[in-house]
Amino acid sequence: MAGKVIALSPATGAATSATKGPSVQWDTDPAHTDKLVAWILNHPTDCNILFHDHLSNTPPPTLSPEDKPSRKNKKDVTTVIAKYIFQDDQVYSTLYASDMEKFATSVTNRLST
Repeated sequence: MAGKVIALSPATGAATSATKGPSVQWDTDPAHTDKLVAWILNHPTDCNILFHDHLSNTPPPTLSPEDKPSRKNKKDVTTVIAKYIFQDDQVYSTLYASDMEKFATSVTNRLST
């Protein structure tokens, strides 16, 4: 299999295809979920971007004038959150640096569970 890279999952040691990307083990290490929840609680404007249903008739929450979102849309906010969680992580930092988009997707998926 020329060109296909096989790596070990840092959390389980299981072989994973590099083309598939990293698999974050959210349930085996609750520290990652704790960081995710902390971010959401400390960044209400990002929380609004991530969870407010703009198509519903409910008004968005009232935010203070100094509250600024990290980015303008859900995808970009999850990218910022992924950086916060994984950039300096002892287990995932190297994998994060090589495939940041996959980690942002992992954050998105975790938010939907």
